[in-house]
Amino acid sequence: MGVPLLDLKAHHEPIHKEVMAALERAFTSQAFILGPDVSTLEKRVAAYCETKNGIGVSSGTDALLLALMAFAFILLVTGLVARPPSSMMASGAPEAHGVTRITRHPTFAAIFLFGIAHCLVNGHLSDLIFFGGFSLFAWIGAVHQDSRKVVEVAGYAEFKNETSFIPFGAMLSGKQQLDLREFRLPIVLLALVVFYIVRAYHPQLFGGVLMTL
Repeated sequence: MGVPLLDLKAHHEPIHKEVMAALERAFTSQAFILGPDVSTLEKRVAAYCETKNGIGVSSGTDALLLALMAFAFILLVTGLVARPPSSMMASGAPEAHGVTRITRHPTFAAIFLFGIAHCLVNGHLSDLIFFGGFSLFAWIGAVHQDSRKVVEVAGYAEFKNETSFIPFGAMLSGKQQLDLREFRLPIVLLALVVFYIVRAYHPQLFGGVLMTL
């Protein structure tokens, strides 16, 4: 008598009717993305985890992509508004404050994270070269900007030594501490709104599929 290494039938049999009913609902409603079943799952997950809300995504990789891109938008918008010492339009003495405690190059760091996030969900070589190019461009741009600022701006060398290009690098090394009071909440909320709009219209603007959120 042959003994199967993994008897999936035994695992599936107790929930067969429930699974087939769920599949039939999906095919009948054609709600393959989002839909009432996703909302129900999010509520059940939230209740199980004893939290207020739950967010359903298609995979752990998509969850990481959403988190990285939301954070990238916060860095981008906050950096554009704050005009940090590393920016071309900076003024005053270089000093770590707000977003520059996380990264001294918020715009370049946002582009860097954009590249990494999209490499995670695009496995073709052409995609890796294309999106990886964004990260490489951001890294080279940050290095070039630092080398120029060290020469041209008094005190930038000290600012560079006290901060990091990689987000949270200076904090992990004990050089900086995050102070949320230095962030402007309306700017952070604006960044998240822009992120949500871009995410919602991503299939129409750039192709791909809509990520659930």
